[in-house]
Amino acid sequence: TTGTGLWLQNGPDPIQDSFSSPMNQTDANKTKWVQGACFPTMGVHYWYDNRLDTDCSHFFPAFLMYNEGILTGFGWAAAGKFEHTNRAEYPPLAALTSFLVPVPTCMPDFFHETSGFTTMHVYFVAAPWNLRC
Repeated sequence: TTGTGLWLQNGPDPIQDSFSSPMNQTDANKTKWVQGACFPTMGVHYWYDNRLDTDCSHFFPAFLMYNEGILTGFGWAAAGKFEHTNRAEYPPLAALTSFLVPVPTCMPDFFHETSGFTTMHVYFVAAPWNLRC
């Protein structure tokens, strides 16, 4: 086994500001993680405390991905288009509904104000291209 969990840090102190991510969808559904959409080769996206009235300046930049109920990856969604690397994705505004549900009301304006988003996915499986919805 490579690891036993996924911990995310949400503040300056790695001890006090870290929390564990749910290892399965059943547990995720009992938390503030909100099910988004499923994207083939990625899985079902979950976004932390995402709502229509989410304040985009407080949008949590990490997301989780589940397949067949098991955590199979996570990713980052940063405000801004950081095109200095070919390792990231730059989804167009129209694509947000492919993985983010609901899309917060502030998101279209925020998207344009920040010149877009940069996303990166990290997988815990050997062949993510086989992940299906």
